[in-house]
Amino acid sequence: MRRIRRALILGLVTGVVGLVAALVSSISELEDTFGLRWLFHVRGPVPPSDSVAVVSIDEGSAPRAVAFDIEFVRHSADPAEDARLAGSIAGAGRREVPRHVR
Repeated sequence: MRRIRRALILGLVTGVVGLVAALVSSISELEDTFGLRWLFHVRGPVPPSDSVAVVSIDEGSAPRAVAFDIEFVRHSADPAEDARLAGSIAGAGRREVPRHVR
């Protein structure tokens, strides 16, 4: 019974300390800066999956650019849709930057 009480008290204290740390912005920023870096360092590199696409955008880049890195394996069932997409991309006024993934 004493071990259970000790474990519950330790868990409660740890939870309260974590909650207070999360509410203090400077500690939260420290965790974001160093804690996440440390976790990724400990985990090591992970090869990206071929079946996952990650799309990310932040507030600063939202008005600046929209980028597509899409691999079309087959044509659409409706060729007019392909033409519409190509026209929209061409009409955006951006230059194409080829990127060879494989």
